[in-house]
Amino acid sequence: MAKIILVYLFSIFSILSLFGFPKTNFYFVYNVSPSVPMGLYKVSEDQILCFNDYVYNSSSGIIKQVRGVPGNFIEMVDGYIIVCGIRYILKTDMMMSVCPLGEIPEGVFFLAGDHPLSFDSRYFGLVSEDKLIRIDRIERKM
Repeated sequence: MAKIILVYLFSIFSILSLFGFPKTNFYFVYNVSPSVPMGLYKVSEDQILCFNDYVYNSSSGIIKQVRGVPGNFIEMVDGYIIVCGIRYILKTDMMMSVCPLGEIPEGVFFLAGDHPLSFDSRYFGLVSEDKLIRIDRIERKM
């Protein structure tokens, strides 16, 4: 769903630019998954990634938070994965084959969602920086 909305909005901005509207270096993504706050996010491809930033994974089309940066450590204690002091439940042993324990190397990030059953780096591994696009949540003001 998010991919469809992303493509739709990007297409609208592309068409508007043909008629003299200014070109933009951002577009929008709408998240419907409970693993991060639902809502609209502004995507900007030219931003530096930091801990707790929301990111759009261009290879999988999902939105997560950066919860481990190069130099942080991934540990396993009592059946939990611990990254930067945050404990994550491990649903299966699959994590051991896709996400290595130890120091996070340069150029890759550990991504996680807020929901305890989130499909994140515990199950698809560390993600290369070139696949990530930083996004900012657009807060609704009432």
